[in-house]
Amino acid sequence: METASLTWRFESPSGLLGCGVDLESAERFSKWAAGIDTPAFVFTPAEIAHAASLPDPALGLAVAFCCKEAVFKALGGPYAFTECELLYRPGMTGGEIALNENLRRASGIGRAVAFIRTGAAAGGDVLVAVCLLAGDGEKEGA
Repeated sequence: METASLTWRFESPSGLLGCGVDLESAERFSKWAAGIDTPAFVFTPAEIAHAASLPDPALGLAVAFCCKEAVFKALGGPYAFTECELLYRPGMTGGEIALNENLRRASGIGRAVAFIRTGAAAGGDVLVAVCLLAGDGEKEGA
């Protein structure tokens, strides 16, 4: 399966910094879900442990990876993937993304929100859309 993505970035009076979308097949993550060569530069230890506790660990890793890719696209540039964390729960359709405080400050992000869609069957498709919203963290202590 090919990866599909859509990204756009613009100045917005509503505080939207950027959006990103990523689509993957959860089946592609089955090797990592089995603990074989799971890349520490992509997933945090918490994400790896959390995914292992799920009924479908590959799905948990696929959602986390799609989130990281969508954040990359929303930012419009590279960042360390371990600075972004999303712990998927079965049936979850969205939620807050945990971002490293340095990444938040450097990018002016107040909130990062994910919207999640997964295929019905194990090994199904995963789609994650991310919205990055401006914050006022820089104003604190100024």
